[in-house]
Amino acid sequence: RQQGCGQQERGEEEGKDEGEVGRRLINGGRFDESSPWLFAKPTPIASTDQTLKALSVQQASPGGLSMKIDSNVSAIVTGGASGLGEGTARMLRAKGVKVAILDMQEERGKAVAQEIGAFFHTCDVTSEASVDAALAAARAANGQERLLANCAGIAPGKRMISKNKETGALIAHDLAHFAKVVNVNLIGTFLITAKSAVGMASLDPVDADGQRGVIVN
Repeated sequence: RQQGCGQQERGEEEGKDEGEVGRRLINGGRFDESSPWLFAKPTPIASTDQTLKALSVQQASPGGLSMKIDSNVSAIVTGGASGLGEGTARMLRAKGVKVAILDMQEERGKAVAQEIGAFFHTCDVTSEASVDAALAAARAANGQERLLANCAGIAPGKRMISKNKETGALIAHDLAHFAKVVNVNLIGTFLITAKSAVGMASLDPVDADGQRGVIVN
């Protein structure tokens, strides 16, 4: 899902109540051009093409276009060592963006980073200390990110009910396995999103609406 990173709280927009602001954000199609925020409606991202389109959307404003995807922009891609994350990192680098790949797969991550000219740092998105260290290293290398693409995640296949082959007893899906998925995909995404948003909020806005960055989940 996509969201803009302006510094002002959405519900506190001058002259607008929370209900009206919420309706403007979610009403209509993927993007609500009447909204002062870059991204209007949270939309699932299923491919590298969709990710790049989400990152590349530019909205007309009184001062011109909101943000361009080029060599002046720094981006962080979690899970960038493979799959959707790798594809996103490659596409951003092809546009000149300074990319930092954060991933648990150190060997693969370093290889991809070296090939495309990106920065790599190991990162466990479920660990606050690991996220802090990875963001600090990425910012030291490329500067404060204006883009964050959250592609880190796991999708282990397991049935809700399985059967013991020896006894025939039915076994419920174990809680620890499910909790791990939630910890990585939900809590991990939240953690690095919050940390990145704080950094983006410290940047100067790129337009009259106060846009400072973009986060894609």
